[in-house]
Amino acid sequence: MPHAIAGLLVVTAAACGVLLLGLFRPRLAYPATQLALAVAVVVELMTGAATGRWWDGLFVQDAFAALIKPVLLVVTMVVFLYGRPMVNRWPQGEYYALGLMSVAGMLIMTCSGHLLTLYLGLELMSLALYAMVALDRDNDVASEAAMKYFMLGGLSSGMLLYGFSLLYGISGTMELNGLALALGSEALPGMSLAVALIFVVAGSAFKLGVAPFHMWLPDVYEGSPAAVTLFVGAAPKIAALVLLARIIGQGASGVIMFWKPALMVLALLSMAVGSFGALWQQNIKRLLAYSAIAHMGFVLLGALAGGEAGFGAATFYMVSYAVMTTAAFGVVILIAQITQTERIADYAGLAERCPWLALVMLLTMFSLAGVPPLLGFMAKLEVIRAAVGVGAVWQAVVAVLLSVVAAFYYLRVVKVMYMDAPAATLRHGVTASIDIKLLLGFNGAMILLLGMMPAHVLDWCQHAMRGFALN
Repeated sequence: MPHAIAGLLVVTAAACGVLLLGLFRPRLAYPATQLALAVAVVVELMTGAATGRWWDGLFVQDAFAALIKPVLLVVTMVVFLYGRPMVNRWPQGEYYALGLMSVAGMLIMTCSGHLLTLYLGLELMSLALYAMVALDRDNDVASEAAMKYFMLGGLSSGMLLYGFSLLYGISGTMELNGLALALGSEALPGMSLAVALIFVVAGSAFKLGVAPFHMWLPDVYEGSPAAVTLFVGAAPKIAALVLLARIIGQGASGVIMFWKPALMVLALLSMAVGSFGALWQQNIKRLLAYSAIAHMGFVLLGALAGGEAGFGAATFYMVSYAVMTTAAFGVVILIAQITQTERIADYAGLAERCPWLALVMLLTMFSLAGVPPLLGFMAKLEVIRAAVGVGAVWQAVVAVLLSVVAAFYYLRVVKVMYMDAPAATLRHGVTASIDIKLLLGFNGAMILLLGMMPAHVLDWCQHAMRGFALN
């Protein structure tokens, strides 16, 4: 069996099994899902060292896939654990089966060596996400968010597919390494290639949620139940980076002059829209949505640098963002269970009512703001270092200045938690199961420890990019 799809087969089989369990034994859906994901992690770790290509390059196993696939699976396990109290009110088999199918799509994208399998994985992931957003059938806001997500997602998929077809027409191949060799030829028509890459970058930008393709993100974040918002905002973001890295960093690595200006505009615009757009938000999920837009701008800044250093920094940033956003939404889900709303005002006095929860949120907000020595600071530092290394000095300066603007709304959440009088909705405090408490504590500790000792994770991310272009 090809090593590239070993974990994928486990996840796909589990999705089918969990769907049946949801019909007959709904309470077993969650433990079965977590067991399947744990088995898939073990399988990926055991087979990750083996590299190769199968079925004419449709699937590949390289250092990049060996790093990303276990990360996707572990992040999904964390997401399901945080969301479990809220999911108990829904058809559990459907939620976990859709989640597993979405993860299967992410795994296909990660080990794709061909435009067809890349697109197949993307659509499998996206279709499952559309259904998850609308899973709370009695919530009209969630249904509206799902419709917006579906319509704009279909548009972006069409743009991406059109870009792929142009690339195939220009190069005569859809295999990524063959595409890189063909695009490196000076005989290709420049204007046709530029148009193809514009469509590809635009489609990828939507999946990342960067400006000006961000219109769906705040509405989907706010309209979805918090457990679904966490899922949408964590693992699929890593998969979107995979899409960008496979196409731009691998397939189009030899024509940087075509896609570099587009990435620069998207990166700066995203950081500006995300930083200023969140200043007036009163809903914590909308605030985190605009925060995500700004952070994806930093990811694009790393990709803009290109090469091992740039994409390595972007990968490190995305892994760091996954650690931070899971911690933030872990707190949001617990508070939402008590207050039944997601207003920032409901966090007033959280430090008095539940000090340990407020501490985790404080670490997360400071880290998202880029306060040293936390993980978010190191992630931003590596991206800025990579950008400066390729001469993008003024872009790095703008990124730093916009980070200062963004710090305001993160500090506003901290101020509400520690300085405002306790909200009436929190008069009884916040309770959580022991596993969620332990995971939140571990999440907060990782934000602190990885910020102080990031070398190993950063080395893994940079190692994953070595030999990424042609092998």
